[in-house]
Amino acid sequence: MKKLGGYVLILFLMISGFGVINAEAGERYLMIGDSYAAKRTGENFDGTTETISMAWPDYVSKKLGLKSTIVRRGPGYGFARPGKRFITLLDSVKPSYSITRVLVAGGIGNDYHYGDPASKADIRSAMKTFDKAVRKRFPHAEIYYAAISWGVAAVKQQYCRERTEWYYSVSRSLGWIPLTGSENALRVPKASIKNYFFDDNIHPNKAGQKRIADAMVKALKRAGSNSLQRKPVLIAEMESTAEHSIKISWNSLKGVSHYVVWGAQAGEPLKKLSRLSADRTSFTLRNLKAGTYYRFFVIGFNCMGLNPIQSPTIYITTESNVFDNHSRLTSVRKSTLLSKGGQVRLSVGESGASASKTVRRFAGIRFISDAPGIAAVSSDGVVRGKNPGTCYIYAVSQSGANARVRVTVA
Repeated sequence: MKKLGGYVLILFLMISGFGVINAEAGERYLMIGDSYAAKRTGENFDGTTETISMAWPDYVSKKLGLKSTIVRRGPGYGFARPGKRFITLLDSVKPSYSITRVLVAGGIGNDYHYGDPASKADIRSAMKTFDKAVRKRFPHAEIYYAAISWGVAAVKQQYCRERTEWYYSVSRSLGWIPLTGSENALRVPKASIKNYFFDDNIHPNKAGQKRIADAMVKALKRAGSNSLQRKPVLIAEMESTAEHSIKISWNSLKGVSHYVVWGAQAGEPLKKLSRLSADRTSFTLRNLKAGTYYRFFVIGFNCMGLNPIQSPTIYITTESNVFDNHSRLTSVRKSTLLSKGGQVRLSVGESGASASKTVRRFAGIRFISDAPGIAAVSSDGVVRGKNPGTCYIYAVSQSGANARVRVTVA
């Protein structure tokens, strides 16, 4: 008789968020959420009162036939919030070898909006601590992460995009599998907010809960059972620089309908720079300041406008007598063989910058696995064999210089 491993779904919401995975008969789920997952009564914009008897975890469980235990918390939980840290919610789950997937759904709000905002360093440290706790309690578990825009912030696209990008970047660095696209569940036009939220502009009403549930199921189908399949990886890199211009390029992806380039001077708010057709794989930004760093990332959209694939953010300086960019990676092995459960650390260096100039540090080497279910990689380049198969680990420098390592898990 085939033995089915238990799945635990831990859904942590910072006034937002969700995450799911493909369901099969016999799976056991635990959902832990705060106010977005709670049954509540609220007042709509038209003055009517509405009671939420089924929040989105209930809808998802019913629609997918999940055997779920839902533990609900009040608002305000985050990775780094004193007294309301996600890691404390793990205490309600007993350590288990049978738990094979832990899903964290946290938005882009609570760590920033309540009381004294936590710094990115504090949040990153808290996420690392959470990662260690999960791996100790559930040694066989993969960790998935999803985010969803907070109600009022739903009309602040730039804010949401930057916060989501950062949380997903950290989650990738920890070897988690980000459920990209899930952050769009409640991003609605300002005029439509009244249709999906109570009059507090924060908590979803019945229609909003169903909208989250629908997005949850889509994320489930996209990311759930495909963790052993290789995913497309989009990497933008420095093509050339001049005193007042920067040219970037990126790898072509199959099935993409168009690319969108975002960028700005380092430290300034990001802007949408250009929308390019699928046959375009480079972009030049002109009229820039000499000796100044700029940051960019590229998003590829498929023919349906769904499943966006985003490149890591790169930082490039225009030419000057002061600053320079590294243009290549060194000491990158071509391939490695691991056993299931085995691990190896990738040693990667950077070169190509002038010895007489300075390279300002905005980001270290980023590591990306195109199949985390086969081999996961940590922020410091430790590759862990998960399941038999072959995949690639990509190393990406601050300027986008990159290399890949073929990993075979026997």
